Amino acid sequence: MLGTESFRIPCITTYCTLEEFINALTKLIVPLFLITFTAMLLYGAFVYLTARDSADKVASAKKIMVAAIIGFVLAVLAPTIVNFVAGLLGVQGLGI
Repeated sequence: MLGTESFRIPCITTYCTLEEFINALTKLIVPLFLITFTAMLLYGAFVYLTARDSADKVASAKKIMVAAIIGFVLAVLAPTIVNFVAGLLGVQGLGI
């Protein structure tokens, strides 16, 4: 019969579900966070080392390095925070 079989569109991409796509995107974003963190930390260190006696440049360099470290900590803890909030709200199956 015509109506008893389920019609399925074949998957023509590498990622057939939204979950697979999000997992692949997550694997791409993590190295970008690490590269950005390293670049910001090196830039802050460079500004600090080249500041000489300028108090403004030293303060700016410290702010850059602190911001880089805070961003890194948030990036590392983001999956844990999402899972914690999802647990509080009763959401299951995130798999992050």
